[in-house]
Amino acid sequence: NHYSNRIQRKAELLVWTTKTLYHCSKRDLDNYFQKGGGMCLYNMPNMKDLVGGKKCGNGFVEDGEECDCGEPDECTNDCCNANNCTLREGAQCAHGVCCHACKLKQAGTMCRGPAGSCDLPEYCTGASPYCPANVYLLDGSSCQYGKAYCYNGMCLTHEQQCLQLWGYGAQPAHDACFEDVNAAGNAFGNCGKDEHGNYKKCEKSDAKCGKIQCHSAAKKPKGTNAVSIDTTIKTGGIEVKCRGTYVYSTQDGQGDLPDPGLVMTGTKCGEGKVCRDRKCQNASFTELESCLANCHGNGVCNSNGNCHCDRGWAPPFCEKPGLGGSVDSGPVQNNNQVGLVVGLLFAFLVVLPAVLLLFYCYRVKTSFYHKWISQREQNKKNKYCLPVMSSVCLSITVFLISLDTKHPRDLRFHKHFVSPNRLTDICQILNIGHRLKLQELLTTVLTTGLWPVIWPEARLMIIHQSAVV
Repeated sequence: NHYSNRIQRKAELLVWTTKTLYHCSKRDLDNYFQKGGGMCLYNMPNMKDLVGGKKCGNGFVEDGEECDCGEPDECTNDCCNANNCTLREGAQCAHGVCCHACKLKQAGTMCRGPAGSCDLPEYCTGASPYCPANVYLLDGSSCQYGKAYCYNGMCLTHEQQCLQLWGYGAQPAHDACFEDVNAAGNAFGNCGKDEHGNYKKCEKSDAKCGKIQCHSAAKKPKGTNAVSIDTTIKTGGIEVKCRGTYVYSTQDGQGDLPDPGLVMTGTKCGEGKVCRDRKCQNASFTELESCLANCHGNGVCNSNGNCHCDRGWAPPFCEKPGLGGSVDSGPVQNNNQVGLVVGLLFAFLVVLPAVLLLFYCYRVKTSFYHKWISQREQNKKNKYCLPVMSSVCLSITVFLISLDTKHPRDLRFHKHFVSPNRLTDICQILNIGHRLKLQELLTTVLTTGLWPVIWPEARLMIIHQSAVV
């Protein structure tokens, strides 16, 4: 049926034998897809090819049906009427990754992310519940920082293939390994087979398109029926170890399947060259160059030969402002999302820093804000403390002068704790009232012994000023 054919094509893409595919783990398949393999498997199957014809209740949405959730007794879809395969009242959709809670997702919502460096994302269109057909970078597009070219949606390198065959830490062997081993023209070193089924020797220029040669510390290649073919060669007076792979086939009639130990078609074998038909051939990028010229430097080319525009440029030719994306994969984002992005940027770049600054000023005692508040309070207190201290000093002076003129004996009596020098020092202290608080003033008066002397004259003024403060 349709799905078995799809699986068979998947097997051919994986270049494994049927037996190997049978034992292949889901993890290996997922890893293969993440690298860009099996691109056609992401597309919707053609419902016209289904065996048995159209039927409401078979689980496939066919011509004339709005939805199909299976038989009525097995349908669990709240958006679909199982009896006649129509949408329930108020529902816009029932199936598809661009359908949520019976409503179409907004245009620009990503529905399929890139599976690798050579794949492109797809976005909901806002008009269909299904994700657009999968597209990828046009063959010949640069990838792996210019070390490789995209081919059928995959970025193929010798390094990647060594990792797939040998696991972590594997690297391509010296060029001399490819040239020496693949010149043998046998099962362990060749450039494929001829029309008679005989192994072909590789020309020196084609050596990197034959059997892959790697360096690896692993005991054996990955795979139950794969064995290591180890060779040691001398180049420039130095011994170099080469490790190839041979996969045993236990079934007849599999000689036409590609050898998984061969370098994959599309792998870069030189500047402007790729492996094709086991030869290192000039890569013709005419279609790519023509397409890129139409994109005005604001996008890349997809597998349909159309421009996939960067954000901010409109398809089909990326020369006008727009939302990005392509005519094949949908818009990158809609206007609402643009507003959301702007709002988030404003929040993170303006509002959040302002909130953090206010929090710092409020909580941290050494902040400028706290210093400013402290200085303001100090100035406010000094405004009222200074008159008090000045009044006290004046009271002291007047009182002592009166003692000196009217009661000399009293002056002499007080000289044991009040001398002219001490009086001068005290008044100097009191005159710098902007540095003293009221409490400090009172402490100064008490410690100098002046309290009993000036109290009758100054107490009313001090009480009044204290109440004001």
